Amino acid sequence: MSKDEDPMAFLNKMRNKIDAIKTISEEQSEEAAVIASARDRMDRIDALLAEPVPHESKPTKPPAGLGPQEEVEWWNKKIASLSGPVTDEAQAKERSSSSVSYKSSSKSYDRK
Repeated sequence: MSKDEDPMAFLNKMRNKIDAIKTISEEQSEEAAVIASARDRMDRIDALLAEPVPHESKPTKPPAGLGPQEEVEWWNKKIASLSGPVTDEAQAKERSSSSVSYKSSSKSYDRK
């Protein structure tokens, strides 16, 4: 500060700098919190993707090498097995995994 400068002007200038520094510090803290939250969510998603699949899925296409008539029979058996009553837990899971659910903000639609 020079001798010609007003002490109050200098003080106000320094207060403005301090306020600006505080504002920047608060913004950086908020940004750090958002980044930490995003990193945490990404870690949870990665952990979910790393988990093994709880059940093995059955093949949904006929085995290779079947003739046209054999393939029709295979599909008919597949359709019949999926259309019949559920008799055990494995079949119940297979059926529930094939259902689709549609949700919107106000309504929910289930398609099975």
